[in-house]
Amino acid sequence: MRRVGPGQVWHSTKRPRGTVRGALGLMLGAVAFLVLSCSTVRAATVIVQVGQQNGGTAPERQFNAASITFQAGDTVRWTWFNDQHDVTAYDGSWSSPLLTGAGQSFERTFATAGTFTYYCDRHAGPSDARPDRIDESILDGKMVGKIVVAAAPTDTSGPLTSNVAALPNPTGGAASVTLSADVSDLTQGGSNVAAAEYFLDTAGAPGAGASMTATDGAFNSPTEGVTVLLSTAGLATGDHQVYVRGRDAVGNWGSVSSTVLTIAGGANLSLSAQPVSFGSVNINGSDQLLMVASAPWRASDGRGSGDGWHVTVQSTDIVAALATIPAANLKVQVQQSGITTVSGNSLPVSLATSYQPLSASPLKLIAASPGTGMGTYDFIMDFELMLPASAYAGEYTASLTTSINSGP
Repeated sequence: MRRVGPGQVWHSTKRPRGTVRGALGLMLGAVAFLVLSCSTVRAATVIVQVGQQNGGTAPERQFNAASITFQAGDTVRWTWFNDQHDVTAYDGSWSSPLLTGAGQSFERTFATAGTFTYYCDRHAGPSDARPDRIDESILDGKMVGKIVVAAAPTDTSGPLTSNVAALPNPTGGAASVTLSADVSDLTQGGSNVAAAEYFLDTAGAPGAGASMTATDGAFNSPTEGVTVLLSTAGLATGDHQVYVRGRDAVGNWGSVSSTVLTIAGGANLSLSAQPVSFGSVNINGSDQLLMVASAPWRASDGRGSGDGWHVTVQSTDIVAALATIPAANLKVQVQQSGITTVSGNSLPVSLATSYQPLSASPLKLIAASPGTGMGTYDFIMDFELMLPASAYAGEYTASLTTSINSGP
């Protein structure tokens, strides 16, 4: 029996290994998006059949495939196919136990770039696996193998920024607006997003803007929602361009993306929403009930008419490339104790004190009867999502639309 060294794993039975991990994020606002991302996080594994004809399927004293190429960080798994064989590095730095039957395998992760050769010491020798003659040995059908490990790609591009939005917009006299955006490095190098910034009216040099925070509280993923509470104090009435850009963990700043923020007078109704995240979720083959509470939303009535008002929310289905989760799987409630007065005469009333399913039809959440709700009020939204056991890995999105309307 040969020693199993660092970075090597010996398997004597076949069984599923690992979990599929993903991140579930919910971005809420006057027009917002629900995002569910479920993706495999470990590097690739290349399978080599031991005792199979190179390039074929017949039993033979060869490795199939005998020559492979992949990136640093990937893994080779040698799996028994026929007879009794081992896997021994040409330089003697590692070797496998003897593979003698079905279900047995040996694997090794290659962390650095280079060319590595190996052989079965029962049916070949070190001279057959010499780097200068390995290709000839493979052509001769000897039981040797070659692994070419390319350096992992270098991340030199900054992340992409999209879906820049300010809520409420027009401001309608609101003292602040919630600025939000999506920042992704998935197609730009795959590094985690590490920071985001914004500018008003003129986009400055990278790193010179005002900081934004991660929607879920931490920059720890290649895709992040970002947000900040932007004060409207001192801004002139009219349109202002707001620019957002992100930076990845290796220091690359991306290009700016922008939206127009309209500063308007306060004699109207306004609604602002804070983003919410369900955090990270493991798909485990069972139905899962996910629950989260939002940061306070804010509704303002500056009309002075006492006509009353109400807030509604609606949602599309939650859609990915391979599957759809019905909108009804997402539910919301507002506890009366979660409504507080910032300034005003009397509290609005919750119309959804227990969880209510969302749909394409507007659902009334809170309402102020005539003569009440004049001023500014915060309220907390509780969300519940049923993630079905049949959920596919992938990125799911849904559009959430909220509004504040005149009349109770």
